Amino acid sequence: MRTDKTSILPISAKVSLTRNILWNFLGAGLPLLVGLVAIPPLLQGLGTDRFGVLAFGWMLVGYLSLFDLGFSRALTQLVAQRLGANNIKHIPELISTAIILVSAFGVIGAVIVWLCVPLLVNGIFRIPPELHSEARAAFYLLALSLPFVLSSTMFRAVLEAYQRFAIVNVIKALLGISMLLGPLLVLPLSNNLALAVSTIVAARMIVTIAFYRNCRKTVEGWRGYKFVKTHVRSLAKFGGWMTVSNILGPAMVSMDRFLMGILISTTAVAYYSIPYEMVTKLWIVPASTASVLFPALAASIGKDVERARMLYRRGIEYNYLILFPIVLTVVTFAKEGLNAWLGRDFAFQAALVLQLLALGVLINSLANFPFALIQANGRPDVTARIHVIELPFYLGALWLGLQYFGIVGAAFVWTARVLVDAILLFVSASRMLGGRWTTNKSLATYVTVSTLALVTPILVSVAIKIQVFAVFLVAFLYASWWIVLGKDMREVASWIFSISKEGNEE
Repeated sequence: MRTDKTSILPISAKVSLTRNILWNFLGAGLPLLVGLVAIPPLLQGLGTDRFGVLAFGWMLVGYLSLFDLGFSRALTQLVAQRLGANNIKHIPELISTAIILVSAFGVIGAVIVWLCVPLLVNGIFRIPPELHSEARAAFYLLALSLPFVLSSTMFRAVLEAYQRFAIVNVIKALLGISMLLGPLLVLPLSNNLALAVSTIVAARMIVTIAFYRNCRKTVEGWRGYKFVKTHVRSLAKFGGWMTVSNILGPAMVSMDRFLMGILISTTAVAYYSIPYEMVTKLWIVPASTASVLFPALAASIGKDVERARMLYRRGIEYNYLILFPIVLTVVTFAKEGLNAWLGRDFAFQAALVLQLLALGVLINSLANFPFALIQANGRPDVTARIHVIELPFYLGALWLGLQYFGIVGAAFVWTARVLVDAILLFVSASRMLGGRWTTNKSLATYVTVSTLALVTPILVSVAIKIQVFAVFLVAFLYASWWIVLGKDMREVASWIFSISKEGNEE
């Protein structure tokens, strides 16, 4: 196999990583497309109130995964490291120990959620009284599903460590689709919430079995379950810090809308939430890439820093190349797009919010890669400490921004926070890669150019805006090909050509 001296990674390995990233896009994107078709009839069939409770159920299923205390990410990191070092002897017992622990957490969590159901239905969620009995039954079913939810995350973590992203994403896509189509398919029988949620629980059980069977086929030497105390410490050390990030990260993501509803109004939340939900869908791009690079970084960072550095840099560059033209388009035509979609009044209120959030999403997307590198290096404490430090400053700034500048102030503060977060993450990752600042200089260049390109359309008229957009886009495409993409594309094309030529000769 030919390896380019300057790129470190073999061409076939680049193609493999690309294939895994594409599988991740499939796993996340296909349910999203199905949702566009399934949600309108589901909303009509269930009614607004029942659909709202079902949405709470979907949300609860997502947050139930916090009960794994970060062990799933820890398991991926530890297994990938052992695979990279060709130290596979103790992998089966490490996996068994993690699954036994997390299954126990699942049982404890199920009991806690079960006991909290009356509080959720009668107090926290504003559910109409006539739906209380249905909602209780639905949430009790979700509580029973918790052990299956956590077990499936552990099996998935193992498959990701072995870079079995094809099977992971096929199963994940089927799960996402079934969580939408299941409740839809039972509507002709009944619109009862418990029946709808039972399809979600059944899908979770089937997915757990599918993940388990593929894990048993993948892991060599896994004969049974064995609990080894020596593995608990390494899992807990990594997973404990991951839990801090898992709690504070989502809290900071949703805090802007929560405070907005308290300090301003629910109408302001609508003007803010729709642009937010639109632009944050772009997170599918870095999430799909970073989850593929995480086990590769964990396997290489300890023994091949040059390869880890190359993977890290390529992740940043390629995601920037994908996202920048999209964000540039959103920022340039935010007002016109919102006006055509939701009307002039909505565009007047939300256009600047959309533009600020789009810039923040671009910065935050790049920050996914130092985040992944730091955790792949076994240092989740770094990201957790950054979140702990950021939280009080962010809450104070967010309160002031909302008080004096409304939803625009919230969008500005949110974007400023993700910029500070990105700087801290990039500096920490740079130190782990031997203190080289090349990537950080590249980031500074990206941010400077992006800010200039993304701020300019806000300040000029429509006619000039189109010209500015065209100039920036052409310059971006030219620089992308000759500075970043050209060499790699030629390498991949040459590799594919050589394989085809060999096949024809045979």
